[in-house]
Amino acid sequence: MAMVPMEELPPADFDRSNKGASKQRRDQINAEISVMRDLLPLPESSRQRLSQLQVMSVSCVYIRKCNVLQNLFQCQSHEGELPEAVDFLQ
Repeated sequence: MAMVPMEELPPADFDRSNKGASKQRRDQINAEISVMRDLLPLPESSRQRLSQLQVMSVSCVYIRKCNVLQNLFQCQSHEGELPEAVDFLQ
């Protein structure tokens, strides 16, 4: 298949190509968000009510919480007790 310079492509073909690529990217993003939704440690009924933005937000909060807990427990193993910051987890 020969490469056609972009200047020679009709505008409609270029627009159609961009629309197809955009739709493919949106579909891929939607699929990844769906996977993230399924991985959240929430009841199924709660997960299904979340919008895509909420899924991304809750996922970020969960990852941050895991990082904080990991750091706290690493500190505990070095110092022998949990820092007072654990109270915020209640």
